Parts: sequence; C-alpha cells; structure tokens
Amino acid sequence: MGHGDYDCGQQPRGGTMPSEADISEAVGQGGFVTDRARRARHWEARRLPALLVPVCLICLECALGGTSLFLLAWLPDADALLNGAGPLFLILTLIGLARRGLYRPGPGPAVRGQIARSAAAIAGALGTTMLAMLLLSGGPGELGPVAARLTLAGLLILFGRTFAATILHRGLGARLAARAVVIGEGGSAADLLAVARATPGFPRLVGRLDDNTAAPAVPGLPCLGPVARLEGMVKAGQVDQVILTLPGEQDHRTWSMVRQLASLPVDIRVCPNRPIEYGADGLIHVLDRPIGDWAGLIKRIEDIVLGALLLAAFALPMLLVALAVRLDSPGPVLFRQRRIGLNNGLFEMLKFRTMRQDAAPTTTLSQATRDDPRVTRLGAFLRRSSLDELPQLFNVLRGEMALVGPRPHAPGTTANGRAFEEIVPFYAARHRVKPGITGLAQVRGLRGETRTEDAVRARVDADFEYIQRWSPGVDLLILLRTAICVLTMRNAY
Repeated sequence: MGHGDYDCGQQPRGGTMPSEADISEAVGQGGFVTDRARRARHWEARRLPALLVPVCLICLECALGGTSLFLLAWLPDADALLNGAGPLFLILTLIGLARRGLYRPGPGPAVRGQIARSAAAIAGALGTTMLAMLLLSGGPGELGPVAARLTLAGLLILFGRTFAATILHRGLGARLAARAVVIGEGGSAADLLAVARATPGFPRLVGRLDDNTAAPAVPGLPCLGPVARLEGMVKAGQVDQVILTLPGEQDHRTWSMVRQLASLPVDIRVCPNRPIEYGADGLIHVLDRPIGDWAGLIKRIEDIVLGALLLAAFALPMLLVALAVRLDSPGPVLFRQRRIGLNNGLFEMLKFRTMRQDAAPTTTLSQATRDDPRVTRLGAFLRRSSLDELPQLFNVLRGEMALVGPRPHAPGTTANGRAFEEIVPFYAARHRVKPGITGLAQVRGLRGETRTEDAVRARVDADFEYIQRWSPGVDLLILLRTAICVLTMRNAY
C-alpha cells in the first residue's frame, strides 16, 4: 500500500507522456500518434454520457410499450395467440427505431426529424404485427380490439420519444457536449470557430483565453480572460477541453503550454496547421482527460461502497492498533501530513503514527529508510504490514483520496537531490486523478524509499499507465493483488 509496491512479477512499461519532439512533429505534420493503450482501450468511460442516452431511451420505450402487454392481457376472450401481439409489436418497434438511427450516440436529428422517424417506425411495427396476427388467426374478426390497444401503446411510445427528444435537444444534449476553450491567436480561433459550426459533434466552444489584451476580438467567441484563469475554470467544472491554436512556428510555446496544462483534468487538443482527418473532430489528441464525467461518478461510487465495507471490516483492528500506538510511545495516535492531491491541491493525509513524536516530520521532507532510528518498534510492524495506512479510508470517504490511484507525495519530495518535477517532465500529470491508498506502481514492487531517479521514473510511468488503462475491473484487480502482496511485506520499512 502506501510505503511502496509489492513485487508481483510485472515490469512497468515505458513512459506514456508525449515528448517535445513528438508534439513538434505533430504540429508540423498534422498528426499525433497517441499511446497504444488509449487506442486499444475497449471501453472509453468518458463516452458513457453519450451511450447512456440510448440506453435510457430503450428503457423508457420498453416501459411505455409494456403497457400494451398489460392491456392485451385483460382483453375479453383473448387467447394466447392474440396476447403474443404485444411482445412482437414492442420488439419490432425497437428494431425499427434502431434501423432509423435513433439509438446512435452523439448528435441526432432535430426534434421534428426524430418524431417523424419514430412515427414511421411505430407505424411499420404496427402494420407488420397486425399482418402477422391476421395470417396466424385466420380471420380479421378478433383483431379490432388488438389493433386499438397496440395503437394506444404506439402513441405512448411516440409521446415518450417526443418528450425525450425535446429535453435532449433543448437542455441535456448541450450539457453532454464537451465544453472547450481556445488558447491562441484571434485569426486561428476564428477559423476554428467556423469549423466547429460546420462540423456535427465538434466540441462546444465557450470562449477563448488570451494573455494579449490588445488582441482583436473574435465574433461569437468571447475572450474570457488570461490563460491563468483556466485552472479556476477547470476546478469549477466549467471546462472539459482545451484547444491550442498556436501557429506552427511557435512549437516551443505549444510544448510549454502542454506542460503547463498537464496537471489539469481536461482534454488537451492541438489544432493542426492544415485540416487533417483524425478522429471525429479533426484535432490532434495530445492528452485525454482521465476518469472524467460518468467514469468519475462510477469510481466515486466504487470508493464509497468499498471504502465503507473495508472500514466496517477493519474497525476493530483499527481500534486495537490505535490503543497499541497510544501505549507504545507518547504522542498522538494519528500522523497527519500535507500531501499533493487532485489538481495539485493539498490535503491532510492520515496514518497511524509509526515514529517517535519528536522525529515524525509533518512539514519537512525526510523519507523513511531501512532500519530508520525514528521508527518505533510497533511502527516497524505497522509499516511492514501496511496497517498504518488504514486511516486513509477516512480520506477516501471524505473524497480526498481514492482506494486505487497514484500514491500522494509530499510537496518538494526529492530523489538524488532533485525534485520529482525536475526528473519527470510531465510529473504533474499524475495529479489529474485522485491519489490512492494503493496503485499499479505499488503492486509491481516499486515500494520503499525512492533513492534514484530511475526509481522515480518507473513509479510515475506506472501511474501514467494506470490513468490511461483505468476501469472498475483494473481497480478490483489491483485491490486483489494488493491484498495478496501485502502478506509478503517486501520493501516496506
């Protein structure tokens, strides 16, 4: 857990952050080859909002169409053959709506277009169902009540479709679209605005940021202030994506800006010098926002549910450890230290105290070493068994940490006399997600004191890989491997 990683036989992959040469080549040639893990990921959780809409629509239509089943079941003298008309009609309706593209994620047709397509699908399903019933029943005498009730069910589905299409078009659809701000010169921003208006599914441009107060205005794209305001907008949840429109001869500025934005949980895109065919929006994908939107909600639910269960399971051991710490040496039971969290924010991380009170650092930085004289006898056992990390479950429930994620470092932590930020150029990008009690680096045996720069790079590489590969399954696998590897107590001191 916190003291390091557990050697489970896997080696970390290479770095996943783009280099300056990569970005220069991308801007100059109009393309950027992103990490294979991102391209091969079978499920992009940030697409969940777009995928959730058709799922909800199907549920709504099944609920409304199910009314037909209830009504048909109460038909006087209706036999099993006629009662089968309801399920058949509902299935054909869903198939008809799907064939007309009304379940596709992303921007759909206008409200009138959706109503027209829905009516055509429902009418086709009704006609096909009645034809099938006519052929199977042998006569039209008993089909009148069935047709009336199927028509009622179809009208209910059409009403639901109309209501949903109106809500999506006027409110929710705009909210699901990525909100982007533009950083760059006015002329490039104006060109990008024209492309955005002509391209379905393009991110919604809410404005531009520019440090040049004398820059010409861009009609339709208001200037929101200097670039320094971006961090506050991201923390306020007002921005999902940043698009850089700097000229090609200013590659160094693009590189500098990417490094500056790397710690923010937003998508970073570069508008190429000339139009290219890349993805759905024609932009160069430099960095993707990790674990955002509905993925963040899923991970938060995971943390709350599992965190509460773990806290309940370890409540008695934690009480016993607290009592033992109190009896072992004078001082508080809990050790509190400020660590770097999400968006480079600071929070107070909790641990059971394992050092003598006059030796445990709270502000100064001094990593624990093997046979560290500051560690108490009980503290040595707690650190080897990772029991000292259990109070961080409260950090998880408070929303400051996650169960799984990059381990939080104290500000100014160094290795070989150099700050971590100097060793790894994109080190701050690991702060785009909440820190965790355990992580991918930890279960790979990268645990203990970080004496060398290579050790820092290996851990940060594992953090980047986790951020790009995240899924609930990955979290559960890491938690399982953590539980197994904790028993070895390797590299913990």
